Amino acid sequence: MRKLLLFAMMLTLGLGSASAQINIGNKIANAGKKAADKAAQKAADKMAAQRTAAKPADVVGTWKYEDAVIDLSGNTGVDDLAMVAATKKLNKPLNKQLETWGIKEGSVQFTFNDDKTFSAVIADKEISGTYSVSESGKLLKLTCQGVTIDGTAELEDDDLVILFDITKLESFLITATGKTGSFSAVTKVASALSHIDQINAGFKLDKE
Repeated sequence: MRKLLLFAMMLTLGLGSASAQINIGNKIANAGKKAADKAAQKAADKMAAQRTAAKPADVVGTWKYEDAVIDLSGNTGVDDLAMVAATKKLNKPLNKQLETWGIKEGSVQFTFNDDKTFSAVIADKEISGTYSVSESGKLLKLTCQGVTIDGTAELEDDDLVILFDITKLESFLITATGKTGSFSAVTKVASALSHIDQINAGFKLDKE
């Protein structure tokens, strides 16, 4: 009888210990998830809060390429955390394709003049054309070599962010660089993400 009681006590203690370990494991996992969610939300809030619409006078000057930018819009009800995760997933194929066109830090420069003309160096090729920014701000239009591309211009701290529909940007870069290429790797990844409706891509530019 004593042996049975001792065994029962040991079994109870063992089960209690296992249960405590499971509870601790769950608490650690939940804490990790909360921390990750908080970090992603902070990144989303920071990204949204930094950008303001650029007005005509804001874009005048010479700007050098700093980084690629991708901006997504999705179905109603999709939260910012899902968009941040999707953006990170698409950054790699975006940058890989831009590099095939020779677009990287130090290889792109835009100069926007007061007279609404612009010139640019993109992967060692010089182009020029006209541009406009809406008086209310943000809406950007570039015309070069017979190709017109509509997009947006926003300020992010001291940087200028210009974004275009990814298919229109693709056509523009093929014309500008004289090289064939495609963002199909980006759109293929995006097509697997059911919550993505629109992909805009472009450049973050630093003023000289």
